[in-house]
Amino acid sequence: MEHRGGSSSSRVSCSRAPVSSSPIPYREMSLDYLQAVICHCGLKAPRWISWSVLNPGQRYHTCPLRRGSGGCKLFVWHDPLTTTFLRELIGDLRDFCLKWRKENEVLKAEAANVEMQLTEIQKRIAEEENKVLSLEDEVKTTRKELQNQKLVNFVLIFMLVSVIYAVMSV
Repeated sequence: MEHRGGSSSSRVSCSRAPVSSSPIPYREMSLDYLQAVICHCGLKAPRWISWSVLNPGQRYHTCPLRRGSGGCKLFVWHDPLTTTFLRELIGDLRDFCLKWRKENEVLKAEAANVEMQLTEIQKRIAEEENKVLSLEDEVKTTRKELQNQKLVNFVLIFMLVSVIYAVMSV
């Protein structure tokens, strides 16, 4: 197994936490390559991309059983060693990808929260509109009742005036 040393620090670097998954989607699946590398177990060794601090972006092959039941421990670098500058650059790009992915998730969560708040506000507006419509109906009903009461009052006053006039004429 080849050891690749070197510093990964950079003047523009973000935090160098270990990466548990690829910061970018793979262009090909781990077994979709030609000129198979066969491990000592007789299996086709998947080709992976390292996102470690020391070897970001470097492709390698491992025994498919290495992580689970132990396998044959095959580990072979596919790509030649790159310069320190390129390792730092790829590491910085990886960090920025991860940073923007996290920020995107935060923004999605905030957007969902705003969407929920908007839905709640729309619900309240609909409730208030229903109250306004109900009050408008009450106002219409009250107006009709007042108009009817005015008519009744007018008729009563007319009858009272007629009775008074009849009594005075006698």
